[in-house]
Amino acid sequence: MAVVAVPTLVLAGVAGAGGQPTAWGDQAVIQLSTDRAASFHQLVGPYSRFGWSHPGPLWFYLLAGPYRALGGGSRALVVSGVVVCGAFAVLLVVLAGRAGGSGAGRWAAALAAVELVALGPGALARVWNPVAVVVPTAALLVAAAAVAAGRWWALPWVVGLGTFLVQTDVSTGLAVVAVGAGAVALAAVSPDRPAWPTAWRPGAVSAGVAAVLWLPPVVQEVTGRTGNLTAVARFFTAGHPGHRLGPSVDAVAGALWPPLRGGGRLSGSVAGLLVGTALAAGAIVAVAGVAEARRRRDEGRAGPFFAGALGALAALLVAAGIVSATRAVGPLFPYLTLWLSAAELAIGLGAAGLLGRAGRGLATGASLAAAVALGVTASVARPVPPVGGQQVASLWRAVAPTLPRGSLVRVEVASADRWPWAAGLVVELTHGGYRAVVDRPWLFLFGAQFDPAGARPAATLAVWRPGDTGHRPPGRLAATVGPTAVLVETGAGGPVMGP
Repeated sequence: MAVVAVPTLVLAGVAGAGGQPTAWGDQAVIQLSTDRAASFHQLVGPYSRFGWSHPGPLWFYLLAGPYRALGGGSRALVVSGVVVCGAFAVLLVVLAGRAGGSGAGRWAAALAAVELVALGPGALARVWNPVAVVVPTAALLVAAAAVAAGRWWALPWVVGLGTFLVQTDVSTGLAVVAVGAGAVALAAVSPDRPAWPTAWRPGAVSAGVAAVLWLPPVVQEVTGRTGNLTAVARFFTAGHPGHRLGPSVDAVAGALWPPLRGGGRLSGSVAGLLVGTALAAGAIVAVAGVAEARRRRDEGRAGPFFAGALGALAALLVAAGIVSATRAVGPLFPYLTLWLSAAELAIGLGAAGLLGRAGRGLATGASLAAAVALGVTASVARPVPPVGGQQVASLWRAVAPTLPRGSLVRVEVASADRWPWAAGLVVELTHGGYRAVVDRPWLFLFGAQFDPAGARPAATLAVWRPGDTGHRPPGRLAATVGPTAVLVETGAGGPVMGP
């Protein structure tokens, strides 16, 4: 466990010390949602560029604990993101150790450390939902493999982890359902499963976990002006054009090849070979594990059926990921399939589990080597804050003296591509004791708490790109930093109803 936990804490400290004091872009929007979760008011997940939010707020509530303990702010958010990621890695190790024995736990620690190194300190220090779901996906595979091997105690973990993934990134939904169904199907043929009636208690706990974790999005669906779950359902049933199999396989291959993880793509025969190898490796581990389990009828915790289930479920995850990619709307950006890299960890853990006693000594050496690699990576990491955060800080220093203290301020996104700077200014306003509202077309990004209905702002901040072919917003030019200008109009008058 320490193999993962200690280097992650080192990275959290490094990221916090070197992080930007001012939020910008996605980080700013995520910080606003985490602020709301810290007061138990966040009901939906991260925003989507398609005008709705991902289904639920569980990620924000996990971030809110360390975020609040550290006093809030952009740096606290970065530290919280690393800590939550590390906590999922520790959970993965614990689940593997309980389901597959101490050897499996050591291999899981080694492979989790390798996964964190492959993601890189820059990605880990970026609080972003495509990164946040990678390690939990691997943990889901481990928990599901435990259920497949008849360890019913893992069922609530499957439900909890699956809920986290779907709520945080809806593109994982098909894979979560496939892995969960696959685990139950494999449990039916597991040679060392306990009697099915013993599953009722974990099943009841799982139902309770699901009810609690899905309560916030259900409340929003019932009480919100527009139900977010309904909006998500309508979007995915609207018949949008998808992608052919070839580009979908290319996108999945990019996630399975560490040098390109999240930032590039393989194509053609190379991509097909890589994905085919992953599917074949998962199938081979599955067949070998099942065959060994039936031969030995192993009743111990380190039974080979658990190892075989990891291979089978990893292959199922990759297959479901390909199907999900074919149904993706818009460009297949590399970050959309980043979570599929968890399949490599599961296949590796399953293969290591089939080594038996010979692999236990190797596991210790591998975990120590991986700990050193992760520790070195964490200690020398110097995540580079986006320049946008520095620009927001400069803009805020120029704008803040012009605003009536503690007043209501409308933030207008006068140029659509300036929303990242506008988001940073909204964070500065809310943390500086002001109230902020935004125009209704932007509520999907900022959240319903910034609804302008009936508001009478004392000032309007128009965030504008000079040279924008659209109209120049009214107001006095307060500051121009890089490609972004802010115009201030005080005494803006009557209520802002929004379009």
